[in-house]
Amino acid sequence: MKQLTQERLKALFLYDPTSGVFTRKKTGKSATNTHNGYIRIGIDYQEYYAHRLAFLYMLGEFPQGVVDHKNHVKIDNRWDNLRSVTIQENSKNTSLYSNNKSNMAGVYWHKRDKAWIACIHVDGKKKHLGCFKVKEDAIAARKKANHEYGFHNNHGQSVA
Repeated sequence: MKQLTQERLKALFLYDPTSGVFTRKKTGKSATNTHNGYIRIGIDYQEYYAHRLAFLYMLGEFPQGVVDHKNHVKIDNRWDNLRSVTIQENSKNTSLYSNNKSNMAGVYWHKRDKAWIACIHVDGKKKHLGCFKVKEDAIAARKKANHEYGFHNNHGQSVA
């Protein structure tokens, strides 16, 4: 199968980097096919993720790594919301788990010790940051570790 080029993509679609929307030139319709929450676009009998096509459209090549949606919204393909990262970098910008009770990734209540625990996973290893009587102190320790270990500012935020 022939590799999709920037020239072919631009011949078929317009991409608006401020809205993140791809529009077919022939029909004027936007692409709305979704898979796992991501927008997919069919081109020449093959489907592509729109966030990967944004890189081809803007830079002339597909990203080497994975594409991170900075704000965690899978259908938000605005150019300033996308970044090409490694899988390890992408794991430093994940959404807050829905069962999290502290509203901060890596902070949880330890019933037996009656304390808030702060921890962080770095390079596949769990690092204990401390036990705290006050939740805000545990959150502060985790925020400091996020900065120290290069986590994205949106890491652990709820999806809007």
